[in-house]
This record gives sequence, C-alpha cells and structure tokens, in this order.
Amino acid sequence: MIQLAVETIGSAGALAILKGKEPLRVFRLPESQRAAQSFAVELDQLIRWSETVLGKLPDYLSVAVGPGSFTGLRIGITAAKMLGFALNVPIVPVGSLAAIATAEAFRLEQIRSTTNPPACLVGLNAFRGQVFSARYSMDELRLNALRRDFNRGDSGGNPGKQWTERPKAISRELWAEQSRLAAEEGVAVLYGQDPERDDVIGVGLLAAGLVDVRGLEDASVSPFDLTAHYVKRSAAEEKVAGH
Repeated sequence: MIQLAVETIGSAGALAILKGKEPLRVFRLPESQRAAQSFAVELDQLIRWSETVLGKLPDYLSVAVGPGSFTGLRIGITAAKMLGFALNVPIVPVGSLAAIATAEAFRLEQIRSTTNPPACLVGLNAFRGQVFSARYSMDELRLNALRRDFNRGDSGGNPGKQWTERPKAISRELWAEQSRLAAEEGVAVLYGQDPERDDVIGVGLLAAGLVDVRGLEDASVSPFDLTAHYVKRSAAEEKVAGH
C-alpha cells in the first residue's frame, strides 16, 4: 500500500511517500520557513506525484502526533485531517519519539553501521527546563514482539498508543542522569532532531509496520478522531491555569 507520511515535530518538518516499508520520495520543508508556508504546496505536489508516477493516490496517511512543537504538531495534524477527509482515507497516528528512534535505526542500517544498540533513549526539548523523554527497544520498534504475540493469538494491546503515551516531561537534570546511565548500557542516546536523519521516514516505517501486523483498520483512526499528544500544556495554557 501507498502512504503519505507527515512529520512536523519541530519548527520545519518533512513529507514522504512510502510503498510498504520502502521510502520512495522525501521532501524536507525549509528550516528558514514555518511549516505552514510550504505545507499546502508540497502536499499537493506529493499527491500529484503519487497519482502520476505510481498511478494511484495514497491508501492512507501517517502523522507524528507528539510530543513536539505545539505549533508544528497543530499544522501537521490539521493538514492530515483535511487531507484525510478530502481523500477519504484513514490516518495512522505515530508517536514522535518512537518515530525518531525508528528513523535512527533506519539510518544506521542504511550506512551499514556496526553499531547495534539494544534500545534508543530519545529526548526532545520541552522548554521551561524540561525534556520529553522515552526509551524504546529495537525489538519493539521492529514490531518483532508484537508479531510474536499475534502468532500466539494474543492481540498484544495497542502498541501505537503505548508508544505515543510513553514519553514524559522530565527535568533536564533527570534527563542528564538517564542519558549517562543509558550510554553506559550501550543504548543509543538521541536528543532533538538531526538534519542527517529523516524522522519522517521513522513515521512512515512505524505506520507501515503497524498496518502490516494489525491491518489498516485496527492501526488507523478516522480524520475526525485524530488528536495530538502534547504531554504537557503550552506556556499560554499554564499561564491561564495559574490564574
């Protein structure tokens, strides 16, 4: 199946077309511009490319739903909702930190790295002295554990939801300690988004894996039900709540 993946975790973002688990085309939105300025045009171009080159429109969309930039996530999720309604296709929501970990695993595989970390600890700036943090094993990101559960007849719960809800906002001091301990274990420690890594591919690969194991209906939501997972309130919301 063909999917269009959307990633607006930070101030820029990226879009990608994948066929199954094969990335076919990636477009990085300029970092010098807000994602909204380029988003609609590039979405339209990718959809036209899919229809012209692949002979069909995407079967489904995938999108990073958080945590991340409040503005960026709103842009990406709103665009995915509108496109999902317009194309009448479902959307597979993907946790941002799980997508970053998966993108790093893909990058290491592409460069044939001899590094084979058992897990990834991912951190993302949550501002106001905090870091969004979550740890993912390589086994679960490859969906090996979920596939084994299915083979045993166990539904295995909803890994997509579990990955999305796992990140917590912690202090920078606790992040520093977690990072130190993880590095001692041989765990890959990732902080923030790296221009050498296409995190949108992580979004697409996780979505494709979930669809492969669970089926599109179980792995996706309708555009109406798609929501962001911010983990914490914005500064403006906290200011209002303080009053």
